[in-house]
Amino acid sequence: MAVTANQVVFNKAVATSETDPNTGQPIEKPMIVTGQLLDELGGNLSFRAIRIEYQMINMDMGSQVCIPGTTDADGFFEIICPRTGV
Repeated sequence: MAVTANQVVFNKAVATSETDPNTGQPIEKPMIVTGQLLDELGGNLSFRAIRIEYQMINMDMGSQVCIPGTTDADGFFEIICPRTGV
């Protein structure tokens, strides 16, 4: 996924979950967002701060903020978003 703006809105994210086979309760797992940050000409944006905020549909939690990160030398990033009560 390439992004070319200071602020990008993702309409969809895929998150997986598991259920504890012993208790039947959901196991909370983080959502991990990965991508590559590019400029308008397709050049990578190295060592740039990345901040992700998300909101779950049909939940009253409001916006949640992920653990901030930084792009690597090639503009790639991996951001961990803890999730609770999902």
